[in-house]
Amino acid sequence: VDAAGNAYVTGPLSPPSTLTTTPGVLYPAQSTTPDVSSYLAKLDQNGNLVYLTYMIGTTQVIAADASGNVFLAGNTADVHGRIFVAEVNATATKLLYYQTFGDPIPPNASVSWDQAYAIAVDGQGYVYVEGMTSSKDFPVTQGAYQTTNPSYSCIFILKLNPKTSQIVYGTYLGSGYLGIGGFGVDGAGNVYIAGFGTIPVTTHAYESTSKVGDSFIAELNAAGSALVYSAYFGAGITAIAVDAPGSVY
Repeated sequence: VDAAGNAYVTGPLSPPSTLTTTPGVLYPAQSTTPDVSSYLAKLDQNGNLVYLTYMIGTTQVIAADASGNVFLAGNTADVHGRIFVAEVNATATKLLYYQTFGDPIPPNASVSWDQAYAIAVDGQGYVYVEGMTSSKDFPVTQGAYQTTNPSYSCIFILKLNPKTSQIVYGTYLGSGYLGIGGFGVDGAGNVYIAGFGTIPVTTHAYESTSKVGDSFIAELNAAGSALVYSAYFGAGITAIAVDAPGSVY
């Protein structure tokens, strides 16, 4: 939902689909070239349909900026199943940005091991994507907090500049199977992650050792180079919210 009360809706589709798209949109029909397997809709504050378009890939998460541009992440719907990040303009008539990340689906696997679970956009237009990856060569950047994936599965965090197609930073976080419980960005660009699994903890952590059923919560600095804090929390966390000054709920 944007500041004007418009709601944006997306999700995957199974072919054949019979959605009635609005005139002039980016993808008026479902197709395999490109791999159009999702939809994107905008509703105004009164519930009226502003636009409806098919959308490239299998979309999982969505965010909108103050101008009404929409940012989406998911997996490509072809045989490769890589993570994609896309930006669509405010009228859903133009694809402004599209980039893929991660490894293709491994041989004999039915689904991709790389998944995008959260996306956010800040006031400067930078886009943040969080998810899970099994890739050993995910696009981490120089000076990133964690530059290697030490296990079969790992959290990734990307900060992107769609205007220049630049990866501002990319980093891994933790090791082993980690579940995603929440994600947020404050006004200074610090990133907050909640979930469960094994991560390093910082000095004076609320809980420094993990017990069965514990979750973790962590803050990554705006450069993606260090943890501001990281701690275990003696309960499951399924969602978090972050306000502009950086308080976490």
